Amino acid sequence: MELNIQDLHPLTHDNIEDVYQLYEKNELFFKFTKEDIERQTLGDFSFNPQLSLVYHPSESETPVAVILGVVKKGYIKKNLVIKMCVVDASFRRQGIGTWLFGELIKKAKPYLNLLSSVKYGFSPPQFMEPGVDVRHTSLIFFLQSMGLNQRNPRKNLTVHIPSDFPKPRKQKHQFSFQRITPEYFDPTLEFIKKEFMAPTWPKETKLTFNSVRSTTFIALDSEKNVVGFASHGTCFAGSFGPTGVAKSVREKGVGSELLKWCIWDIKQQGLDTCTIMYVVGDTVKYYCKSVGAFINPVFIPMGRWILYWWNLK
Repeated sequence: MELNIQDLHPLTHDNIEDVYQLYEKNELFFKFTKEDIERQTLGDFSFNPQLSLVYHPSESETPVAVILGVVKKGYIKKNLVIKMCVVDASFRRQGIGTWLFGELIKKAKPYLNLLSSVKYGFSPPQFMEPGVDVRHTSLIFFLQSMGLNQRNPRKNLTVHIPSDFPKPRKQKHQFSFQRITPEYFDPTLEFIKKEFMAPTWPKETKLTFNSVRSTTFIALDSEKNVVGFASHGTCFAGSFGPTGVAKSVREKGVGSELLKWCIWDIKQQGLDTCTIMYVVGDTVKYYCKSVGAFINPVFIPMGRWILYWWNLK
């Protein structure tokens, strides 16, 4: 197949359905709804149509490949994060993926600086995967061929929600639990900024704020101060996190109760699975004991400095 740059188009609301169908047809392991895909692409605060390349050759009725990147600012460098990379199975091994990757790098240069890197997956506050699913063998080897190196694995956890999952308590000891309401939006964000060294958590949590039915739950002490929070739906329907409890009230069951409220709320949406996002360290054991969570899937962060690519041009 002759690769023609005129056949490259940006992602738009007009072709998002075709791109979703391309994804749905070729993604074997981790499924998202069209709404999730649209929210994580066109709805991403960092979305730049210049960095979305939909390959739709004239001889095909629908797109056959897509690569989408966003530029995120780190502490020092800027990162080009690839959020989606799909080539239809019947069009693989024709150089399409390599060509799209190269075109994305070219188009990203004006938005980067000398200290820049290209990574796959993890682009908080809006992301679907914290790396490459280890089951996605073809994508791992493709990214390796593009010079991206593997880092230490990251884990998601899966919780199968039973049909009789009970509604959690509204009161436990001196703590009360509730779905967040507008008067607690700002106090909760201030609580997160004060208690946790996680700069993207306020932005991630804010994505769930809705004056009618937010998907963040909070814990209040006897004086109605926020002492804990938990959010779901920040990444996609059924995803859980971020969550945190004030150091002064830990080991009192506050975090477990907030977790159960989120899982119960996910169940009310008609879902029977909760995905706990990007879990590290001993927290895996905690979720296993609390709600029977198990490791699935595992992701491999992949990336490299982009400066090397500049030198090759």
